[in-house]
Amino acid sequence: MLHFTNGSIVVHLLERAGLPGRVVECADPLHEGPVAHGLSLTAWRELRARFLAGGFDLPLDATRADLARRDAAIEAAAAEDEVVLWFEHDLFDQLNLLWLLDALDRAGVGPGQVQLVVIGAHPEVPEFDGLGQLSPAQLAALFPARVAPTPAALDEARAAWAEVCAPDPRASAARAAASSVHWPWLPGALLRLWEELPATGSGLSRTERQGLDAIASGAATLGEAFAGCRAREPRRFLGDWSFYRAMRGLAAAPTPLLSIEPPAGPAARVSLTAAGMGTLAGTLDHASLNGVDRRVGGVQLLGHAPAWRWDGAGIVAG
Repeated sequence: MLHFTNGSIVVHLLERAGLPGRVVECADPLHEGPVAHGLSLTAWRELRARFLAGGFDLPLDATRADLARRDAAIEAAAAEDEVVLWFEHDLFDQLNLLWLLDALDRAGVGPGQVQLVVIGAHPEVPEFDGLGQLSPAQLAALFPARVAPTPAALDEARAAWAEVCAPDPRASAARAAASSVHWPWLPGALLRLWEELPATGSGLSRTERQGLDAIASGAATLGEAFAGCRAREPRRFLGDWSFYRAMRGLAAAPTPLLSIEPPAGPAARVSLTAAGMGTLAGTLDHASLNGVDRRVGGVQLLGHAPAWRWDGAGIVAG
């Protein structure tokens, strides 16, 4: 038996839960950086390793090695009697779940081998954020209720992943606007993904806006701004490194939207610039003013007139 889950904390909890089999981490911030459909595991690993190492100042060889351990488990998964996927309801987990289901299918893992423990709430945790809040005993109690996805559910997951990776986001946005019988948390997760496109009017992603809003509301450090950003998320998914990276991008823009003072990390002092205040007020457009160079799903955002924007209700051409 083989288990995949969303991070090192849950890996350790599952290892202490007394369940049979080995536990492997599958935790890649797929809401950031390049994604592509149909790549081999080797090509995918190189694509993501280079982004993660460059974007988060990590050693490239160590990053490759971390991903290789996950990929080796995927390649060997067809020999397992069961492959159990433990994930949550938020954007980070739902994208990892889609990618992993697609990768397992390509590795020859049959539908009957895959089992799911995917939750968005727990009766003993009133403010549920994720599996990491549960005890080993609580995780073990979820195991007997694991379910096998139907062929139709697997087809939907693979189609949804291909749409996330497409250069045109409209098919994925249409899926975000519809309900799903098989994957009840997927539409909300996809909606949150496309809210990372530059907004009409401000040119900010939702994460960028929430960070600036938190600072405007009194957050004095990066750590406080991160807490304020998380408080604005019904399904919390964003890690602190990803948030700091987004804020550093706003501070390093040709016309900075905020100032970040040493030391680095959560204790860094932050304040809005006049351009930051103007962007929040809607009198300046960050994307038009500073340009943008990043990816959301398969969409490449480049230059001062990004091809796609979020208008508060859906995706519009830039």
